[in-house]
Amino acid sequence: RETYTVEFVCYLSRFLLNYDQSCNRWWQEQRQKSLATFCEFVTSVEYGLLRYPGMRGTNALLQSLERQHGFEPERRRHLALAFALLPGSRQPVIGIDRLLQGIPNKDIENKNNGGGSVGLIVSPDSDILKNSADAFGKDPLALLPSSQFPKKQNDGYYVIEGLAPLKEEFYYNIATTGRSKQNVTIFGNIGRERAYRERDLDLQTYIWFGTAGAVGCTLTHMALVPLDVVKTRMQTDTNNDYKGTIDGIIKLNEREGWRSLLYGMPATIVGYSWYGMTVYPGFEFFTRALTAAFPSEALHAPIVLLAGALATVVACIGCCPAEAVRIRTVAQPDRFTNCRIPYLSAVKNIWHKEGFDAFFAGFRPLVVRQVIFGVVKFFFFDSLADTIFSAAPGLRATTASRLFVAFISGFVAGTVASLVSQPADAILSATNEANPTVPGRHSLHAIGGPKPVSPADAAKKIFKRDGIKGFYRGALSRCLWAAFVISGQFAIYDILKSIIKVSTRDLTLFLEVNL
Repeated sequence: RETYTVEFVCYLSRFLLNYDQSCNRWWQEQRQKSLATFCEFVTSVEYGLLRYPGMRGTNALLQSLERQHGFEPERRRHLALAFALLPGSRQPVIGIDRLLQGIPNKDIENKNNGGGSVGLIVSPDSDILKNSADAFGKDPLALLPSSQFPKKQNDGYYVIEGLAPLKEEFYYNIATTGRSKQNVTIFGNIGRERAYRERDLDLQTYIWFGTAGAVGCTLTHMALVPLDVVKTRMQTDTNNDYKGTIDGIIKLNEREGWRSLLYGMPATIVGYSWYGMTVYPGFEFFTRALTAAFPSEALHAPIVLLAGALATVVACIGCCPAEAVRIRTVAQPDRFTNCRIPYLSAVKNIWHKEGFDAFFAGFRPLVVRQVIFGVVKFFFFDSLADTIFSAAPGLRATTASRLFVAFISGFVAGTVASLVSQPADAILSATNEANPTVPGRHSLHAIGGPKPVSPADAAKKIFKRDGIKGFYRGALSRCLWAAFVISGQFAIYDILKSIIKVSTRDLTLFLEVNL
């Protein structure tokens, strides 16, 4: 901006969208032809101007644009107007003189000037110019009317006199509204970033998403299995033997040894490998598909939440059987003590004694729990992070500060999401707890044994036993578990995406404007 003013860049951008074939084609392809999209284009043009620094660059830029557009008088007039917006010392005066030579001018009020005059065509108070000023705020393609020419002053530099009172009024209105004048002009604004689009995603990219998600989910869930074990024991213990998280860890270690804190580890690995492998690429896919179908910016938040819900449902299909095995392994460890291959043997045991349906008996509460958890998680994570950055913009400056904000936001989001979805989690644990008092064969695959309780029966059982507080038994363990899991998952997922080159920046294609 030491060479080119924001005002110049914005008007040049309007010129390019009108007269440059490739730029106009790009504009026509945009779903939202809004001022926000125009501002991003302006930023791309500003990046393109980096090739033309200093006074020598200004002259080279004018010559390049003249070669491309100098064959038509109207294009030359707009180019002359654009370069007249530069401060006098930066204007390529000789080039502007050349652009204005021979331009027919039939509407000149001062007839003595003759054709090709560079004098002001209408007075500063003309309605023609005022109407143009209104159009600039509504139409990114609007240009100065055909009656407008730069005027060469006594000092040898050009001005557009009719703009002066309009600009004064424009900046006065901005000041009265409390907005910043920085990078804001009557012709538009500089955007926060260049115009961009995401490159088309292929199957390999989604596979990488799944890989990163599987690693992130598996590692975080494995690390926090002890908390999950205590939480599950507290939910399935009918004697209220565990008074809290710490008490549960101590008693489990004393009675069953430290290995008891790792019950369900194989099922956790299998279930959450699948979960991460499907929920992350699923979220990426559904977000893009829904955005393409409903491109309105106002629908962004609902689209993100809906995409998360849909991806969660798909992930729960594979996660539910593993969760059923995990809960039984933790709640009834003696039943699976002699299993040679822990996970596969447990699956076989449950299949023969309870039937195939036992693996999906908790599907509904699992989906409800996970969908509620995901919606609340996304809402609080985004809201809290935005609030922190708004209150302390300096935290965006470094990677470490951004990671700190992400950790705090993830920790709080995981805690709140865990509390909101805790009742569904309690019902899920009770549903998957084998209940020998309910007789009967539940499936054609069942050889015999107990019938898994339904989610409704499980809820009634919890309420009858402990009341409302029964739905929040183990809540502290789960809150700690969820807080660290959410923070860790997002961090690992983002780190791995960067390593395998599928991060947001790796998938972004920025618009390059060659001038």
